[in-house]
Amino acid sequence: MDSLDQISKNYFLDKNGYHNYVVGYASLFDNIRSDVKSVLEIGIGSVENNQMHHVSVQGYRTGNSLRCWRDYFPNANVYGIDIYDVKGQIQGEDRITTFVADQGNEANLLDVVKNIGAIDVVVDDGSHILYHQVFSFMVLEKFLSDKGIYVIEDIQANNIQHFLDLTCFADDYRKYVLDKYEIKYFDTRNTHKSDDFMIAFIKK
Repeated sequence: MDSLDQISKNYFLDKNGYHNYVVGYASLFDNIRSDVKSVLEIGIGSVENNQMHHVSVQGYRTGNSLRCWRDYFPNANVYGIDIYDVKGQIQGEDRITTFVADQGNEANLLDVVKNIGAIDVVVDDGSHILYHQVFSFMVLEKFLSDKGIYVIEDIQANNIQHFLDLTCFADDYRKYVLDKYEIKYFDTRNTHKSDDFMIAFIKK
């Protein structure tokens, strides 16, 4: 099977090169890639709706991140949510399903989960707003499968410390997270941008 590095390059993703997350992702997923059955990505990256104007990766098409996960995880169904309807750009593709949903809306998220069931991997590449990142995690983590992994990308520079010490969560919830999850940080800020930082919550 092709490496995540190669697949992400095939799809012109900013996870490779621009943010340099691929090494971190490979360390999380390489040993389980054949076991993963369900992947949910928040934020599809719609060229048509000008969501990618700040990322100049020539060759990128709407939905390429979903295609990358589909190709990397050979046995997984891949789901994407976005505030924009991108079915016209992705409809009918093997093992990919998209939903129109707001990651800051609990009813929207629960409707998505109702359609897909337990989730092995969640990748939050959505709004990058702290409230949305925390809120989505608190809603969706309950639906992670055993040993599930929840990743939040592109944590903004002024929010990184809140994730390092978990003060983004209330005290009682912070204890819950520490009890239930192993936490790994991936800091690639030295290679490019101030928000090149991601966190992974791995179910114990």
